[in-house]
Amino acid sequence: MRILFFSLLLIVPVLYSSCKNDISNLGDRYFKSGDYEMALKKYNEYLKLKPRNIKTLYNRGRTYEELKMYDKAMEDYKMVLKLDPKNTGAILSYGQDFYRHNDFEQAIYYYDRAVQLDKRNFMAHFLKGDALRRMGLVREAIREYTTSINLNDSYGEAYLRRGVARLHLGMRKSACNDFKIARSLGVKEAGEALKKNCR
Repeated sequence: MRILFFSLLLIVPVLYSSCKNDISNLGDRYFKSGDYEMALKKYNEYLKLKPRNIKTLYNRGRTYEELKMYDKAMEDYKMVLKLDPKNTGAILSYGQDFYRHNDFEQAIYYYDRAVQLDKRNFMAHFLKGDALRRMGLVREAIREYTTSINLNDSYGEAYLRRGVARLHLGMRKSACNDFKIARSLGVKEAGEALKKNCR
């Protein structure tokens, strides 16, 4: 009887922990399927049990962003950075908030910070390219898109945006080549850009 009692004491925490993880994983599945309301519900349930879980806080922040609840998203990202100051996902999300408010210089500050922590972060270079393009610094934007492509040559959006930037500079042939690659990688807008600009 005593052995059974101690065995139960060991099993119950494992089952409890497993149930908690299932709630967070369920939130991830809802997020991936686009059911952000249900994802938010599951992340909230999980965070009642583990309020300082970095992964779930970050994922809830992304969910708030999808629901256009940007202030709440930023609260979660602040908490993530408080718990993990080197969390590049939260740093990039911070940059995106400044980008959304057309503060491109501040956005670039955060993108650069992410690159300092992870030189191979293709998304940081891609986002920096977007900010530079919006500032009218098209050649610098092309450099960032190219770096992003060199780090991850299967990210079609980078080819599309570089193509748009090249087109802006009158580099039609290379722009059309970028659009073709982007289309081959499944970027729908690239096909439209090809039809419009590359006959």
